[in-house]
Amino acid sequence: MKNKNYLLLVVTYLFLPFIIISCSDDDDDPKPTPETGIHGAYILNSGTMGTSSGTLDFYDFETGELNQNVFKSINGRELGDTANDMIIYGSKMYIAVTDASTLEIVDLTGKSLQQIKLIDDAKIPQKPRYLTADRGKIYVSTQDGFLSQIDTTDYTVEKRVKVGLGIEQHCILGDSLYATVFGSYPDYDNKVIAVDILTFEVADTIEVVINPTMILAGEDKMLYVLSSGDYIDIKQSIQRVNPKTKERKELITNNSLSMKKHGDYLYIISATTDASFVKLNTDYKKYNLKTAKFEEKDFVNSNVSIENATYTFVNPESNELYITAGLYNVTGDFYIISTDGSLDKKVKLSGNNPICVRFLSDKQ
Repeated sequence: MKNKNYLLLVVTYLFLPFIIISCSDDDDDPKPTPETGIHGAYILNSGTMGTSSGTLDFYDFETGELNQNVFKSINGRELGDTANDMIIYGSKMYIAVTDASTLEIVDLTGKSLQQIKLIDDAKIPQKPRYLTADRGKIYVSTQDGFLSQIDTTDYTVEKRVKVGLGIEQHCILGDSLYATVFGSYPDYDNKVIAVDILTFEVADTIEVVINPTMILAGEDKMLYVLSSGDYIDIKQSIQRVNPKTKERKELITNNSLSMKKHGDYLYIISATTDASFVKLNTDYKKYNLKTAKFEEKDFVNSNVSIENATYTFVNPESNELYITAGLYNVTGDFYIISTDGSLDKKVKLSGNNPICVRFLSDKQ
């Protein structure tokens, strides 16, 4: 039984990168215009790998209703196999669909404008993972270890650089694009690679705890890196990294972690798990980037029960929290949490594994 549980745990984590939210979340999204007059949120559901069950929902703040599977309703086709990340940049939304090897470009109603098939020089499909945008460009990581720069006017791949096997999230700090490189099972890597945006060449390497997957840039000019460890002896950890000195400090460790940033805070979901990766205890920690300390009070009240909580997103206008929850084999939910930590509403989504929430502003 011990070997069986270990195998299950390994298999689960081999696919964990498919359920981790991007560095381009919330405050780390590029903002060509201020977020004001927000009237809704798009929710991306990853779906079950191999089933083309990725879906896009829209929650209307004015009516309080969820419009399910809007991409299929508008375009008459499925979004694709394993939707993994989504950003809003300017007047468009960009959706990375990993196992379909496509980057879907849609307008803010969900209508497809263009679909880019990502391939390498040998015409082999590349699997897009995460997205970041800056200075009129979209940056996408692919499973074969490349970072690509895509122009937002003609959607061509302008530049590409090999970063390392198992590249996942990336974020921008100054003139550098920092990407996590986790390697592969069982040979996990421990690198954050800095790419110079201007030359699009590798400029530096920073060592962190093994198997880094998530990364955020703070207003304090620090990097916040989540490493998944080896799932046996080395637990997951969130580290505060100085990109100049390469010094790092572990902020928190646990069996299961996720992090999001909004303003001067990290919102961290921290859980213990059993041998089959079932969450036994979940805490909702808020880390103050200015004071470099955790707040005493959790951002979700103790009497609120959220099953399989995964990621936290913050409405930049109201500061309400949107917590996604779900697994690959069950339809997901999202929970709206008031600023006092109480539950405002629970909403049933259209697909499995809700992975990303993006807020839609009247200004966009």
